[in-house]
Amino acid sequence: MTRSQFMKLVIIFLYSILCFSYCISQEATVSGTVLDSAEQKPLYLANVILLQQKDSTYKATTTSEQGEFKFSKLSQGTYKIDITYVGFKPFSKTFEFNNESIDLGRIFLGEDLTLLDSVSVEGIAPAVVLKQDTVEFNSSAYKTTSEANLEDLLKKMPGLEVKDGKLTSQGEVINKIIVDGKPFFQNSPEFTLKNLPADMVSKIQVIDEKSKEAIYTGHDDGKREKVLNVVTKPEKRRGYFSNLGLTYSPPERYNANGNINFIRGKDRFSITGGFNNLSSGLSQQYIEMDGGRTMVSVGGPGASGGISQQSNFSTYYYSEIVPKLTANASYSYRGSITKSINETSQQYIQAADSGRVYNQRSERESNNLGHSASLSLEYKLNDNNRFTLRQSFSLSEAENLSHTTGNTFMNGEEINSTDNRNFSERDGNNFGTTFSWWHKFAKKGRTLSINSSLSQSESTSIDSVRSINRFNTGNVSNQDFDQFSKPQSYSQRFSTQVSYTEPIGEKQSLKIAYRRELDKTDDERLLLNYNNNESNYTDIDTLRSSDFDNRVTKDEFSTGIQFKIGEINISTSAKYLLQRIENDQIFPTSTAFDRGFQGFLPNISFSFRNKEGKQVRLNYSRSMGIPQASQLQDVLDNRNPLFLRKGNPQLSESYSNRLGLTYSLFNRETKSYISLNVSGGTTENSIVNSTIIGNGTNSPDGVELPVGARLSMPVNMDGRRNMNGNINISKPIEKWKINVNLSGSASFSRNPQFLNGVIQVSENANYGVGLAINSNFSEKLDVSLSVRPGFSNVKNPTNEAGNRRYSQMTSVIRAAYKSESGIYFTTSLGHQQNGKVGNIDGTSQLIWNMSLSKSFFKKKMDFSITANDLLQQSSVINRNVTSEYIQNSETNVLRQVFRFRLGYKLNKFGGAK
Repeated sequence: MTRSQFMKLVIIFLYSILCFSYCISQEATVSGTVLDSAEQKPLYLANVILLQQKDSTYKATTTSEQGEFKFSKLSQGTYKIDITYVGFKPFSKTFEFNNESIDLGRIFLGEDLTLLDSVSVEGIAPAVVLKQDTVEFNSSAYKTTSEANLEDLLKKMPGLEVKDGKLTSQGEVINKIIVDGKPFFQNSPEFTLKNLPADMVSKIQVIDEKSKEAIYTGHDDGKREKVLNVVTKPEKRRGYFSNLGLTYSPPERYNANGNINFIRGKDRFSITGGFNNLSSGLSQQYIEMDGGRTMVSVGGPGASGGISQQSNFSTYYYSEIVPKLTANASYSYRGSITKSINETSQQYIQAADSGRVYNQRSERESNNLGHSASLSLEYKLNDNNRFTLRQSFSLSEAENLSHTTGNTFMNGEEINSTDNRNFSERDGNNFGTTFSWWHKFAKKGRTLSINSSLSQSESTSIDSVRSINRFNTGNVSNQDFDQFSKPQSYSQRFSTQVSYTEPIGEKQSLKIAYRRELDKTDDERLLLNYNNNESNYTDIDTLRSSDFDNRVTKDEFSTGIQFKIGEINISTSAKYLLQRIENDQIFPTSTAFDRGFQGFLPNISFSFRNKEGKQVRLNYSRSMGIPQASQLQDVLDNRNPLFLRKGNPQLSESYSNRLGLTYSLFNRETKSYISLNVSGGTTENSIVNSTIIGNGTNSPDGVELPVGARLSMPVNMDGRRNMNGNINISKPIEKWKINVNLSGSASFSRNPQFLNGVIQVSENANYGVGLAINSNFSEKLDVSLSVRPGFSNVKNPTNEAGNRRYSQMTSVIRAAYKSESGIYFTTSLGHQQNGKVGNIDGTSQLIWNMSLSKSFFKKKMDFSITANDLLQQSSVINRNVTSEYIQNSETNVLRQVFRFRLGYKLNKFGGAK
C-alpha cells in the first residue's frame, strides 16, 4: 500500500466517524430551560417529568446548574410535561412528538406565595441526583412507615449501610452528620440515626466535603471528609419533637430515657438523658427506640458485649446569635458499670508456631464516669475577616477489676498457663483551645489564615497486678508477680499554622503553608514488688518500670497548586516534614536519645464530573509514619507474662504510598446507580513485630523467657502492601415496588514479620457479595432482606500447612406492618455464621425478635411489648485474622429479654419561616 492510498483510507475513516457522530447527534430530543420569572435566573434541580399519555410511562430528570433539561430516546405520540420546584407554581404542557426535536425554550416559573405547610406538590422525583462532590437521595422515593427513624430510611438507600453501630458510604465511615447544613445532636452520628424522625427528611446528601480552609480560601487542597447532610422538609424547620419512654423487663431491669429537640430555622437545642440496666455492648442492626423498634444482637468488630448499667445526660445548643456571630455549646455526662465474660481462642499459623493454640478466659468489671463540655464561637467581622474560637474540657474517672486465665497448648499438650488479677483506678482531665483567623485580600483568591491550638491532659492512677505463671518445660517453672504502682502522666501540645494562597490564573491558585507543632510528655510508672519481710510494696522493679520525659518537635513546610482543565479539577501538593524526638529516660535504664526524622511527601488528585451524572476521582498520596514514643522506649510490659512487649530505640520512620479511584454514575432514565471504589497501597520500612518464643534457654536482651512465652518488639521491614475494592449497584424495580441493591467487595493484604529471627509472611484475601431488597410498597408495610456471604483465604508462603480457608454468612430479614387501627407489628430474624478454621470450631447464631405496639391519644402515646432473642442464642462473636494467628472471641450479653414499654411523643412544627 502506497502512502497516498493509506492517507485516503485515513480520510475515509475519519469522514465515516464524522458522519456517524452527526447521525447520532441528530437524535430527536425534547429540551428546555427553567428560569425564575422574578430574577430571570436558572432554577437548579427543578423536577421535570415527561409522561406519555398512551400508556402512562414516564421519564424523570432534574435541571442542570444552567436550568437546562433534555429527554432523548422517545417514541412518537402525545406527551405531557410537568415541572415543579419547591416554592414556585408548577408548569404543565401537552404536545405532540413526531420524531423531530422540540425545544420548549425558556420556561418561567412564578413564585407560589401560598404557605408551604398548607400545600402539597405532587410529583415523581428522581431517587438519586449526582452533583459536584455530592450524591443526593430523594427521601420520597423510599417508602417507610410513620414510626421510622433516620437509620431505617438510610438502610434503603444504595451505597449506605449501618453496621456495627457505624454509618458507612461505599465502605467509608461517616463520622459527621449535619442537619440543613448545620450541626445538630452534638455531632453524634449514632444519636442522630436513632432519634431523627424519617418523616422530617426531604433529601439525604452524602458529601465529599472540602476542608474548612479550602471552602473559605477557594484553593482545593484535595482533602475530603465524608459528611451526611440531612435536608429537612421546609415545613419541618420550625418546631420541636420529643420522645420519652419507660421500659420494664423482668426480673428487675429498667430503661427510662427521653429527649426533646427544638429546631427553629438556624437555631437548634436538644436535651437527652436516661438510665438503664438493660444494655449489652451489641452491634444493633435494629434499635429499640419507640413503639416496637427491634434489635438484632449480632456481634461485630465494633461490639464489646457484657451487661451494663448506664446513665447519661447531655444538652446541645447552636444559634446564630446575631448575623455575624454563631455559637454552639454542649455538655454531657456519662456513667456506666459493665460486667463481662470473654472467651478467646487463638490458632497460630506461622511455621515456628505450628500446632500452637492459646485459650483465654477474662472476667471484667469496669466503672466509668465522665463529664465533658465545649463552646465554639465563629465571628464574621466582614466579608474579608472571620474568627473562630473553640474551648473544650473533660473529666474522667475509671475503676477496673479483671481476672484473666490463659493456657498455651502445643499439639494438644499444655506448655504454660497464667492466672492474672488486675485492679486499677484512674482520674484524668483534658483541656483544649483552638483559635483561627481567615483573611481575604482585595484581590480575589489571595488569602491569609492562621490556626493555633493548645491542649493539655493530666492523669493519676493506681494499678496493681498479681499473676501466677506456670511453665511445664524448661529451666523456668514458676514466675509470680505481686506489684503495685501509681502511674502519673502529664502532656501538653501546642501547634500553629500559617497559610497563604495566591491566584496565578483564572482557574489556578497557589498555596504555601508552614506548621509548627510541639508535644511534651512527662510519664512515670514505677512498679514496686511486694516485700514479704516488710509486708509492703517497697522494691522497685527496674526492668519493668518506666520514668521518662519526652519532647516531640514537628516542622512542616507545604505548597500546592490547584487548577482546572475543562471538566477536570487537579490538585497537587508537596510537603517536607521534619520531626525530632528527644527522650530523657530514668527507668529501666538511665539513658537519653535525640532522633530526627524527615521526608518529602507529594500528593495529587484528579476529579471529573459531567452533566450526565458521572463522577470520577483519582488520588495519589504519600505519607510518613513516625514511631510513637512508647515504641522507642526500652521498657518491658509484663501485664500478661505469656505475651511480653518492649520498645525499640532504633526504630526509623516508614513511608506509605496509596492510590485510590472512585467512580459513580446515575442513569436518570433507568434510575440505576453504580458506585465503585478501588484503592491500593504499599509501605516502605513499615513497623512490624519481631517476636521471639521462649524455648527454655533463650534470654533476649536479658529478659528471662520461659518455654512458650512470647516477647514482641517493633522493628522496621519492607514488603507490606494491601489492596481493596467494593462495588455497589442499585436499581428500583417499579413493577414489583422494590429497591434492589447488589454489592461486592474484595481485599488483599500482605503482612510480613519476624518470628524467632526468620521472616514470616501472611497473605490474607477476602471476598464478599451482598444482596439487599427493600420494599417500596406503602407507608403501612415495610419489608427488607439482606444476605452477605463472605470468603477468606489466609496463606502462609513459608508454611503451607498453616494455610486456612473459611467462610462467613450474615443475613437479616425484617418486616414491619401498621394497621389502620394503629397497631404496629415488627419481626426480624438475623443469622450469622462463621465457618470452622483449623481446630477452631465454627459458630452460628439465629436471633429472632418480635414486637407489638399500639398508639393512643392521637398517636402521642404508645405501649409496646418486645421480645428479643427468643431462641436464646445472642452473644458477641468476633473473628480476627492477623499475620500471626486466627482468633475467635465470644462475650456474654443479655439473652431472651422481654420488655414492656410505655412511650410518649410530642411533635409540633409550625412551617418554614
